[in-house]
Amino acid sequence: MNTVLLNGEEYAAPFRDRYRPLTPDELDALRSSVRADGVIEPVVLYVSPTHGKSVLDGVNRIEVANELGQIVPTIKLGELPDDRAATLADSLQEGRRSLTPEEIRAARAARVQRVAEMRAGGMSLRAIAGEEGVSHTTIKDDLKMAYSDEEVGGTDPEKIEGIDGRSYSARRNSILADAVPCMSTGKGFPVDMSRQAGSDRPSPSSIDPPPTDPTLPEPPAPPVQDPDAAGQPIGAHAEAAFAARPLFEALLAHLRKARRLWADLCDHPGGAYLIRPGVSYSTRNGWRHKGIETALLNLADCEPANAVCPRAPHDQMHGPECPLCQGLNWSPK
Repeated sequence: MNTVLLNGEEYAAPFRDRYRPLTPDELDALRSSVRADGVIEPVVLYVSPTHGKSVLDGVNRIEVANELGQIVPTIKLGELPDDRAATLADSLQEGRRSLTPEEIRAARAARVQRVAEMRAGGMSLRAIAGEEGVSHTTIKDDLKMAYSDEEVGGTDPEKIEGIDGRSYSARRNSILADAVPCMSTGKGFPVDMSRQAGSDRPSPSSIDPPPTDPTLPEPPAPPVQDPDAAGQPIGAHAEAAFAARPLFEALLAHLRKARRLWADLCDHPGGAYLIRPGVSYSTRNGWRHKGIETALLNLADCEPANAVCPRAPHDQMHGPECPLCQGLNWSPK
């Protein structure tokens, strides 16, 4: 089994040979990016039942970061079956520079085949989407492609099992069925607009009654979702959150770089003199702190200690006792 060293710990790399290696040009571009900005996109980790701690995505970034002595940010997914991890790895690799158009088409065809098999086995669209790590609309597109492909074939099953574990009729939500335009009445009953020709509003008599077929199960109650830190139900905005994930990760990368620069400043012999007036100040009611933007602006205007005192650098304890520094004002210029 391939292994890789990540931040001082050894991890299995079960998918290293699943994709072609980077070309020399691609490797040079990745090396230049990591050297300039660090590892921007976190490496995805999981716990494999077969290999233990494993890398799901990001082996190339790890190797380049190790070569350049960079810290690698990580995302830990916890325990995952190996087949589920392989599916997620394929999804993350799609559209990357490490995949050719032919490889992307092959990965899509493999997913279409898996989706058709899961649907034939009675899984719902959302359950399949959860297994593949994509949206349910993507699963619909995959099924349309599968049903139109003579080699793959397949049709909707009579019954499907929802994510709540209950059985439902699949014919009411057939992927390829011709949809009839409907509107909601506000009472939960659909109105067939094909019966409303020449009328702007549906009459009460034209409203279809709810289904009375005793063989159909009762619709499940909507699951109660716990709120997140912002007070919104978890899941209601998950898709939008994942869509904004690249922006968030880019912001994190810049913050990590700023944190490293801040640490370097703190380690500088004159750093204590610069940080104190730039971040906090004393009042009669105690210490007050400025915002980080104001602090950084003040720090940019501060004068380095060793540029003023010829006896610098000296540590924080002896600095105030320095005869050349006692009369200096350590505030922005």
